[in-house]
Amino acid sequence: MCALLLILVVSLATAAVLRGDLFTSAMPVQANPALAAEKENGLTQLRLTNEANAANKNIDKPNTHAGARLVALTFDDGPNPYITTAILDFLAEHDVVATFYVLGNLVNRHPKIVSRMAEEGHQVGNHTQTHRELPNIGAEARRWEVETARDIISKVIGHEPTTIRPPFGSTTQAVRDEFDVPNILWSVDPWDWYNRCADYVTEHVLSRTQDGCIILLHDVYHHTYEATRRIVPALLEQGFVFVTIDELLALRGEAQPG
Repeated sequence: MCALLLILVVSLATAAVLRGDLFTSAMPVQANPALAAEKENGLTQLRLTNEANAANKNIDKPNTHAGARLVALTFDDGPNPYITTAILDFLAEHDVVATFYVLGNLVNRHPKIVSRMAEEGHQVGNHTQTHRELPNIGAEARRWEVETARDIISKVIGHEPTTIRPPFGSTTQAVRDEFDVPNILWSVDPWDWYNRCADYVTEHVLSRTQDGCIILLHDVYHHTYEATRRIVPALLEQGFVFVTIDELLALRGEAQPG
């Protein structure tokens, strides 16, 4: 058995260079008022739908995971219109839930994908607005990164995200104290942003996953999608039950490193 993390693995800062094209500037641009109003109305409808769905799902929901081997599958840096959608399709086929740590600036571009996550029982977490390393920026900039993403996500899913995953896993106690939701890292990390091989990613995850682990993947790479298609059936065959981060913390009170 392992002991818990809230600080586990800090991914190298070079990931920002390798994935820099994903994290575009958040500077505001002049918007067409009519288009902005139409988008706001659409987001309101998504929010109301997901608020109703969340309320219905929480009515007398039984605990079906007592005694099970649990694992939380998590994806960072989306939503991506191609890879995230393909992963959602695959997870739906297997009736498996995951937690998606999304970037606010990408949620703005693809709100329907994030709405679908919530509708299908996945958890949506806050991965900040533009993926900046939180300890390396000032308190005001940190608040903007976290709170802007929080507000954008909330408009889509109908409630505030209940956890944050700091970019690169980089955090400090001072940073954690600034926000009133848990910072969630991971316990199994195949570095799929660096090791761009589905075989390697699959083997790394399967050889290290234990009861209570949190798996970190990124829903922006095709090889990660291919690895997910192998990892999920293999862990199901081993008797694992996939849960969201909130479910894992509620059932265990902690997450386990691998």
